[in-house]
Amino acid sequence: MTRFCLGLAMLGWCVSAGWCADPGATSSFVPAGHSSPIQWSSWSPDGTRIATASEDRQILIWDVKTSQVVQRMTQERQSFGRPVWSADNKRLMNSAAASYVACVWDVATGKPLRKLLDYKQVPGAGWLNADGTQAILPCLDGRLCVWDVTTGELKVSGTPRKTFMHSLAANANGTIGLGVGGDNAGLVFDLKTPKILHPLEGHKERINAAAVSRDGTLGATCSNDNLVILWDLKTGQKKYELKDHTTWVQNVSFSDDGSRLASTDVHKTILWDPKTGEKIKSLDIKESRRGAMNGEGKLLATTDAPWVTIWDLDTGKVAKELKPGVSPVRSLAMDGEGKYLFMGSDDGALVVWDMETGTPSKNWSAHGGGITKVSCSAKGDRIATGSNDRTAVLWDAKTGEKLKTFETGILGVKAMSLSPDGTRLLVNNNDQEAMVFDCATGEKKPMGGGSFIKAVGWSPTGEMCWVGSSHDHRALLLDAKTGKPIRDVTSRFAAVMAGAVSPDGKAFLTGNDNFSDGHAIVWNIESGKPTRTLVGHREGVRAVCFSPDGERAATACAAGEGRIWSLKDGKQLALLSGHTREIVAVAWHPKDRWVATASLDGTTRLWDPKTGTELCRLVSVDGGKGWIIATPDGRYHASTDAVGKANLHQSERYFQKSTPDLWTTLFPK
Repeated sequence: MTRFCLGLAMLGWCVSAGWCADPGATSSFVPAGHSSPIQWSSWSPDGTRIATASEDRQILIWDVKTSQVVQRMTQERQSFGRPVWSADNKRLMNSAAASYVACVWDVATGKPLRKLLDYKQVPGAGWLNADGTQAILPCLDGRLCVWDVTTGELKVSGTPRKTFMHSLAANANGTIGLGVGGDNAGLVFDLKTPKILHPLEGHKERINAAAVSRDGTLGATCSNDNLVILWDLKTGQKKYELKDHTTWVQNVSFSDDGSRLASTDVHKTILWDPKTGEKIKSLDIKESRRGAMNGEGKLLATTDAPWVTIWDLDTGKVAKELKPGVSPVRSLAMDGEGKYLFMGSDDGALVVWDMETGTPSKNWSAHGGGITKVSCSAKGDRIATGSNDRTAVLWDAKTGEKLKTFETGILGVKAMSLSPDGTRLLVNNNDQEAMVFDCATGEKKPMGGGSFIKAVGWSPTGEMCWVGSSHDHRALLLDAKTGKPIRDVTSRFAAVMAGAVSPDGKAFLTGNDNFSDGHAIVWNIESGKPTRTLVGHREGVRAVCFSPDGERAATACAAGEGRIWSLKDGKQLALLSGHTREIVAVAWHPKDRWVATASLDGTTRLWDPKTGTELCRLVSVDGGKGWIIATPDGRYHASTDAVGKANLHQSERYFQKSTPDLWTTLFPK
């Protein structure tokens, strides 16, 4: 792999410091994709790029032609609203209503040019002028705010109203605006004054979105009443009611020439002729509620996953997927001898890493949807995968043969664990109930319950199982044969997000989240009382495990950090710092060689359990077809073309030296 090829893959970090900087950005690399489903997308005016915003607190800029992420904007605490481009394609504005923040970014550098902090008017999506120097934002009280991006000056205009506006759409030159909000009406504004020209009344339920034609003559609104209304913005009169949707309509958009209007719901997208109000066609594009049509009106971008699907609106077929080569790792499991690590990710692939050779030995396309949970038997001969496609599957680990498929509840698999002997599968049936499947017969029986089940598991012998839930702050320990409760442990004001039973079966460890920080609690199973509380995480604890000797514990949290503790005195022994997104799973090698953490940043990292030093990170590329191993000092080993396909954001410290014997150097036999 040449230095030139590596240079093509390197993109550099987009932010270096300040309020939007990623922790550890100068010393780590992460996959360039989103780690959570995309909430919003918008096409650049020239149609060459798409900006996407997600709950993972990132805005990514995708090159539509190459499918590569070419820019990344991040901030630590706030999620983003809908991105809005300037007409010259050089600036991008986003606003986050829940956190009172609006920001204008330089697209070329990924750095913020101006931020509107602590903005009590709760900004929603607004309008940005051609060169990105002026913005108009809707206010909480129904007024408009004119923001001079160059000077930072803010002017609030209009008369306060009883209902708020959550978004403002405008024509290309910013003369006519259409605001919608918390009631069933819209408002047409003269943005130059700015004054209200007309109220728009016609919807019976909340309006979700609005669009304005490029010339400012037409407006469109969509609502929870399954209706799209086309308006004459000069008169404020209704032109057409478009009624073919059968569920809530979530988004509307015009083509630049005004010849097409697209409206989207969770089941379909409909194209309309705005001049006649007639339907052009209905397309079976599901989960497209935040679909964005490009300026030509030929393509639609949908975003119900951490990637973008682009549809050809003439054929109704997928034209392209903007999908990073590395997907968030959602779950991790290890066999009882530490020979294999099993990783499940958003792309539906189960990747099996051979920990003796340091390379993936198998990769299976396990599910149509993303894999949410992976569990294996103690011997490692059976693997179970759970998915948001509402199924759990039992596999033969040696052959990859699918042994059994189990239909789960309508919410998909949120919590799952295979018994140590591989004969029973414990899984959530819904938010309130868990059940056990017999892996031979497929029969199932109820096994405990709770309010919003987050985690389930077994004792090392398989004689006991447990169910942990968030809203009632409870973990219920049960006799695995009879289903009768053994112990009920409840933490005051802290959701149970994870759990583990000690190797000797005497202690139970819970990972907890009290919505401001996280901690772990060690419980005596016989008495049901806590014996130790492990405090120090910045956010809720999402994964826990015991060391093989039961004297230490590893915990990991939503802030992307792990910690190793002494259970004798509760003192922290090591900090595992480096992940840039939530850690979802942790596993301890049975011979104490390393602790593994899996994260939504797409990496699985191995740490020295004594010092907390990062030993290496493992990256599965393209569903396990390729792989990368990298160390903090810049050594790496990768399969052919894996680095280029990974679509990584990385510091230039990385990939400095190709080291084929890297694994044996790190872990000599």
